[in-house]
Amino acid sequence: MESLLRNPVIGRKKWLGTHSEKGARKQTILFSLVQSCKLLKINPRDYFPALVQNIKNKQVPLTPYEYLQSLHI
Repeated sequence: MESLLRNPVIGRKKWLGTHSEKGARKQTILFSLVQSCKLLKINPRDYFPALVQNIKNKQVPLTPYEYLQSLHI
């Protein structure tokens, strides 16, 4: 589990952290979604366009797990 935190921690050092609490929350959500995709063996580059399309079409956004389930239907 510690290895999952390595990339965000290294990234944080490179980006010099976030400049606001709101930015930190958004960064946490983004990293959580990417790591969830990795655990489920979903390419985040496939998941995020589908997520944005759902939001754009005013549909319920799917979690990475729900997205995976929708692929198998």
